[in-house]
Amino acid sequence: MGVSDVDVKYTLDEIRTKGKREMFRAGPRMRFVMPRISVRVTKWILDHAPSTTANQITLVSAVLGMAAGIWLIPTGVLPAVVAFLLYQLHILTDYVDGEIARVKESASPTGAYYDLMVGRYVKPIVLYGAAIGAWLMHPASIEGAIDLGLGGLIIAGFFLDKEAVDVWYRSNPARTDLEDPYVVRSQHAVRGARRVLIRIAVGLRSIPAFLTYQIAAALLLAFGVEGVHVGDYFLTPRTAILWLFAVTFPALAILRAIYIARTGHIPRRQDLVRDR
Repeated sequence: MGVSDVDVKYTLDEIRTKGKREMFRAGPRMRFVMPRISVRVTKWILDHAPSTTANQITLVSAVLGMAAGIWLIPTGVLPAVVAFLLYQLHILTDYVDGEIARVKESASPTGAYYDLMVGRYVKPIVLYGAAIGAWLMHPASIEGAIDLGLGGLIIAGFFLDKEAVDVWYRSNPARTDLEDPYVVRSQHAVRGARRVLIRIAVGLRSIPAFLTYQIAAALLLAFGVEGVHVGDYFLTPRTAILWLFAVTFPALAILRAIYIARTGHIPRRQDLVRDR
């Protein structure tokens, strides 16, 4: 008989290596926060619930992410904080499912498909949940209708960004030099001040940043800052966030598509990594 899953124990270093979570692989969140937590969660699951599959964790990740979007609909500090925490758990479990699959050598195209589709569903739900919440503050007004329209622009920008990458891969099926998402060094690596600026720009328009802004908006509303008049238009704190992302998401998605078309290269986290 072979060794059962219950008898298999892994060290954190083994999980980091097999799960491809070494500290040098990507940006600050990867190096300092999430992988330090995720590898420990993965180790606990492998030690105490070894029959757990990566696809089961992917399902949990999906539920957590969609719940975060639902919690963005109500207005208030507590719902905004709950949404932020749920989304962080979604990210954590999104790391864990891949680690479990790689450590147990059970990775499959089907599992990768489920994982990618969860991301495609969760992020639009989170983004549009906030748009619905902003609309509910004044549903019968023109400002409310604009909120829903801004949410639509954000979702369009999100999908355009994803399509820019997906279409590139579909256009290059026979290439043997396709980038491995776990390759650290890149001939296109960004250095110096430009690297810092890109990191800041990416961070400021990320989903975690979006959720942080929702907490800030809820705090402003709690302290009586309902918004400002811009001519006849009343701009609430929640709507201001929608405007920011309705402009940056489509704009940066278009720029990314142009960059990929001109260079044949997909900008990735690895482009920001220092040499070991």
